[in-house]
Amino acid sequence: MRTAVVLAVTVLGTSAFARDSGLGEKALQLAASAGEGVKAVREAFTNSATPVQAQGQIEVAFSPNLGAEELVIRVTDSAKKDLRVMAYAFTSSKITSALIRAAKRGVNVYLLADEKQNLGAGAGPKGRAALSALSLAGVHVRVVDAYPIFHDKVQISDGRVLQTGSFNYSDAAAKRNSENVIVHWDNPELASAYAEHFARNWKLSKAFNPSF
Repeated sequence: MRTAVVLAVTVLGTSAFARDSGLGEKALQLAASAGEGVKAVREAFTNSATPVQAQGQIEVAFSPNLGAEELVIRVTDSAKKDLRVMAYAFTSSKITSALIRAAKRGVNVYLLADEKQNLGAGAGPKGRAALSALSLAGVHVRVVDAYPIFHDKVQISDGRVLQTGSFNYSDAAAKRNSENVIVHWDNPELASAYAEHFARNWKLSKAFNPSF
């Protein structure tokens, strides 16, 4: 069922507020201190919004313990051909298992994860262990260090289903934090917009070498 809703994804610095206040440029100046990756980020993104008409069914869930992790896994389990994932923190054993199941049933699974959060000093062993298990199971795993924080939490299933929200793929998000998940079932136009975002970040990513 179609609804008269238009969604827009706005890149920082394009709004009148960001332009007039100088926040967009200040953010870029701050990011410049992080290194040469900023140049690649500038080149990868354009100053435009993407209007997308809502369609299909929308489903939401929350945490702690209000179905958020289960809804994420339902999206993972729905994939038949292609699944693309972007993650900040990735330590959830249940979601790791769901992605491994997807790879074993022949789904092409691609995962981008924040390098510093999962592999950096003080990150702990869980992120590396989860990413290594996925890589060894046939998931195409790469890491992103082009930003101060790679903060996306997204699944794109078969080019038609989009899952996003605040929910990190972690036990803390499922059991302790206040989080939200929203799934757009059967909305290929919205999924395509996020797939383009995924592709831009894939170009900025680097190889991950599994180890325990």
